[in-house]
Amino acid sequence: KWSKGSDAIGVSMIPMYTIAGESYDKVTGGGLIQYVGYFPAGGEFKIIEKPGNWDYGMCGDKDGHLVYRNGGDDPGNIMVKDAGYYKITVNTTEHTAKMEPYTAAVTTYPTITLPGTYQGWKPEKNALTKVTTGGENHDWTTTVNFDADANISNDEGVKFTNGSWDVNWGAEDFPLGTGTGGGKNIRYKKGTYKVYFNDILGSYQFVAQ
Repeated sequence: KWSKGSDAIGVSMIPMYTIAGESYDKVTGGGLIQYVGYFPAGGEFKIIEKPGNWDYGMCGDKDGHLVYRNGGDDPGNIMVKDAGYYKITVNTTEHTAKMEPYTAAVTTYPTITLPGTYQGWKPEKNALTKVTTGGENHDWTTTVNFDADANISNDEGVKFTNGSWDVNWGAEDFPLGTGTGGGKNIRYKKGTYKVYFNDILGSYQFVAQ
């Protein structure tokens, strides 16, 4: 829908994610980030640095290259020629990006949930909402409230699942991280968070509200 305000995140904008093992500064936003998802043929999009501002971020030029817009004229939209899965990697420090086909196997899940200590570890409860409707969806969002910090000594936390424990993702990192299959519990902190999860990467963000 090309809406760009903060309220569009998880609706018509999809967040990018940190990369496990790569440098990323949570304060400055400098480092490597990525996204993997399905793009239709003829799709067009931009990557913006800050919600509400078109003037800074990655665009597409007439030759199909991803180029950085630094407050000047709009070079154009990033264009998708062939439908399929693509991986986008952005270096926010060097202002460079690349988009390439993603060839690993992909599973489409009808449901993703967020069980944990806060709700009794019930994998069938607390379903996330699909970000993409009417197409292939691999991005999910919800809002969650934690009344207290996860008790590490009691192995408290949360995980993402497909609605059962057959498939689940976890990692100790919070509020940003990349969950692995059968990984450790995510050690949340007290507060209310907007949650974003990509089921291809296993990547997640908990954004304090």
